[in-house]
Amino acid sequence: MSQSPEEYTSSEEKGSSPVGRGGAGTYIVGELGAYYLLQMLAGSVARGLPDARIERVQLQGENEGYALDDLIVHGVSEKGTAILEIQSKRTIRFSPKDPIFKSVCEQIVRSNPAENPTDRHLLAVATQRTSYSISGPYQDALEWARKAQSGSQFFERLALRGVASEEMRSFAESFRNNLVAQGMADDDEVVWDVLRRFMILEFDFESAAPEAKAHALTLARYVLAPEDAKRAESLWSNLIEIVIETGKAGGS
Repeated sequence: MSQSPEEYTSSEEKGSSPVGRGGAGTYIVGELGAYYLLQMLAGSVARGLPDARIERVQLQGENEGYALDDLIVHGVSEKGTAILEIQSKRTIRFSPKDPIFKSVCEQIVRSNPAENPTDRHLLAVATQRTSYSISGPYQDALEWARKAQSGSQFFERLALRGVASEEMRSFAESFRNNLVAQGMADDDEVVWDVLRRFMILEFDFESAAPEAKAHALTLARYVLAPEDAKRAESLWSNLIEIVIETGKAGGS
């Protein structure tokens, strides 16, 4: 199925140079990168990396083995180093027939997650267009996966009627089917190991009153000197430009 330029981000043109990538998705990745750069400058806890501070933000890291390569956040905490790979999707439904969801699962399998450290190497999709299913049952299913002690425990609980919702089961089943279709073992523990390290990060940069941008501007005012606080919007815009320019060639 063909996709319009608005439905994919820069990294979806497989095998292409970052220099040739662009479009609406590129600007969204710029905002996403700027958000994490401001978290790094402020020394705040990185979104998606619990208890970790950001040391480096990397863009277009496919050549270094990062399959979800739009943004790679490198953090550090008392537990050691941590990595968050993020793929930016303006629109993704996570439904059984969603081709964008299938492409994300293909990228996850290609990253060979079984060889990555399980607890400190996380995977995420950042999406602009959310829904009840994404904010509700899909997030619930991922939270259950993170809290489960094993894959068998997670899938047994998910199968209980009246405990888990049909939407939760459908999401987990679609995720599993997509992973298996790409060559991953159809095994509870293997699939659960991916689910418990996967996150859906909801950003609302394109909404009428984006909370993500409001938070970013608060951080911008925090890192600026008091007399420069009024320049928060300029700092935000400059960071977006830096991220876009860095992403053209790939780098940190």
